[in-house]
Amino acid sequence: MEEKQFCGLIGSTGKGEAQIALRGVAARIKVVNNACQTTIEQHYVNTESIPIEAVYSFPLPMDATVCGFKITDAERELVARVMERDTAFDAYDQALANNHSAYLLDQDTPNHFTCSVGNLAPGQDVVVSITYVQLLRSRDGSYRVSLPSVIAEVYTPLDVARKMDPADLDRLYPPRALNKLPYGLSLKAEISMQGGVKSVDSPSHPIRVEMGEDIVRISFSSGEVQMDRDLVLNIEPVQVSGKLAYFCPDPFQEGWIGYAEFMPKLPEKARQPKNIIFIIDCSGSMRGDSIESAKSALLLLLASLREGDRFNIIAFGSDFHSLFTSLNSYDDSSLDKARAWVQALDADLGGTEILSPLKHALETDPEDTKNIILLTDGEVGNNSQIQDYVRKAPNRPRIFTIGLGRNADEELIKSLPRLTGGESEFAYPGERLEPVIGRHLARMDNPVVTSLSLNWGGQSQQLDSQCICLIPNEPLYFMEHLDRQPEGKVSLVASLADGTTLSLESGELQPCPQSHSGLPQLYAKHRLQNPGRTPSGSRQRMRSSRDIATEIAVKYQILSEFTSFVVSDPRRNESLKGGIELRRVPVVATLAYHAERICACAYPPTESVMFYNTLLDNQNSLSSKEDDPILSRLVLTQTANGYWDKSQLLHLVLGNNKIKSKDVADRLALTGKFKPAVAKRIGITLVVVYYLEYFAMISSEEYQTMLDKAKEWLAKNKIQPEQYLEKICRLFID
Repeated sequence: MEEKQFCGLIGSTGKGEAQIALRGVAARIKVVNNACQTTIEQHYVNTESIPIEAVYSFPLPMDATVCGFKITDAERELVARVMERDTAFDAYDQALANNHSAYLLDQDTPNHFTCSVGNLAPGQDVVVSITYVQLLRSRDGSYRVSLPSVIAEVYTPLDVARKMDPADLDRLYPPRALNKLPYGLSLKAEISMQGGVKSVDSPSHPIRVEMGEDIVRISFSSGEVQMDRDLVLNIEPVQVSGKLAYFCPDPFQEGWIGYAEFMPKLPEKARQPKNIIFIIDCSGSMRGDSIESAKSALLLLLASLREGDRFNIIAFGSDFHSLFTSLNSYDDSSLDKARAWVQALDADLGGTEILSPLKHALETDPEDTKNIILLTDGEVGNNSQIQDYVRKAPNRPRIFTIGLGRNADEELIKSLPRLTGGESEFAYPGERLEPVIGRHLARMDNPVVTSLSLNWGGQSQQLDSQCICLIPNEPLYFMEHLDRQPEGKVSLVASLADGTTLSLESGELQPCPQSHSGLPQLYAKHRLQNPGRTPSGSRQRMRSSRDIATEIAVKYQILSEFTSFVVSDPRRNESLKGGIELRRVPVVATLAYHAERICACAYPPTESVMFYNTLLDNQNSLSSKEDDPILSRLVLTQTANGYWDKSQLLHLVLGNNKIKSKDVADRLALTGKFKPAVAKRIGITLVVVYYLEYFAMISSEEYQTMLDKAKEWLAKNKIQPEQYLEKICRLFID
């Protein structure tokens, strides 16, 4: 029997706070419409008597375009330049060898970065500023700003970890501290929207909101917070345009950059039967809020299926097991079995070995077209291996992901849907899962885009398949490099997988406002994420993709996997002669939110690495809100056909412990028209439908699939709920 390895990388602070050079992190966020610019300021101080090299690994949003890196001290400001990665590392090492101070910013993964502050002299005090831009996507009329705070404790399979470069492992597993660290996070955010801001809230932190006439200002209520969870801001504007179109000169090469938004209006179509495989993460990292959220989401998803659908469920950790051996028809028997199976799940299956269950899902019933819904915190260390498999898989399904927890890792959760024409969502503890599930189900009902044609005021471009997932009233945006200044409107023609064509038009092209000044850099990042867009037969296609990506990133001065920011201080400091001590900055051990964490360790512990087994859950003041017990009961008791037949539901919904299902059938004049059992089902179902539409303290749209299923069943029995509205209303009043 293979022995489990329980370990985590918890950084010892050694001789204390003096060896932790990082003394504070400040986030400066500016949001104008859907454009977001963020500057992260890291304050380093060397309080030791020897020169040091401070190395800090940290996360940023996966879609962040890092376009600025500067260093400020009491005497000067140094602005770094982007170079090819190896060249940048050589420049950094040479500067240290020459007794100069030097600064390096490197991308380890699409959302993990490392800042190296080299030859920091005793007493030296510097602020490192990292600037990135991003475009925010509207979801249900709201924007979401997410700032990751600490690299999550990921699980790397032992065979993968043993093959990794030790330096890469150091960055993947930064030292962690259980005691309070001498640095925290402060926040200053400014938000302005065309038409105004309706509301701003945070499910992650208590915030102070100052609603001005044109600008909303946000800060933490406590001034500074511990960096133990992601910051999340939800912004609800008065209106979302979805049809903006801008252009600007390209400052890095001849030509123009165009930007256009489109708001899809999709025709309603009859729902088609689906094959869906649900994959739920039951690893130790899901302990607490995450596993309960995953189970709640899965139960609601099961209730949202219809007769004619086929499904299966796979639970995974270090190993995996499935509910059925293959796709199973959806009926009352399979639904009851699935509900009992899901309710018995717990976060007790060890590490996050996601590749095996994915292979099983793709290779079982290989001839069937499938959708996969993955519920996970995404905390894995072998992302590349997983993505490579999905990218090469024949007849690959569309993958839809739901990231759960306070530190859900973006790379896995966002990359798999991008490869397959699915979409990703994130649900922070305490946030409602129903809107997330509703959006995913709506996306599954719409075909994926297979090809696109854009016309920028007379300049046409044909694009390869972008694996775009459409949802009504959720904006799409595109960026292009154009030979000449565009005019008029931008038109889009999309070919869909079902053979239909969608035509859309943007608003009038306008000169790019200051809020979107980072558009050229955003375009360059877009090019790096879509390398297949190089014109067919061009000379560029004959060069390696790495050379092309490096050239683009250096030209537009953005960070990438092939480029790094570097700058050295030209002041020669003779006092820095001698050895430089390495000081890796420890991060907060966010695993305090889990009762158990299982990782793989490929090398023996050192002084800064210690083994651990369990930690107590952190009972946080922002713990998840309890679900509405009535809604939870309704989710669990709707039949596969769509009706409800439990008399106890009447007591819950009507608040009347004495009323019986026969009384309801009599008062709704159903008795005599139907057999007693059918009359009972109709009566209870009508009351529940009325409750969901008019009395539930949530939008009925969040349970739309359950409502639709119930109404379809009622329609089969020639029942129109609106005809019974007055009589049902009396039941609630009496």
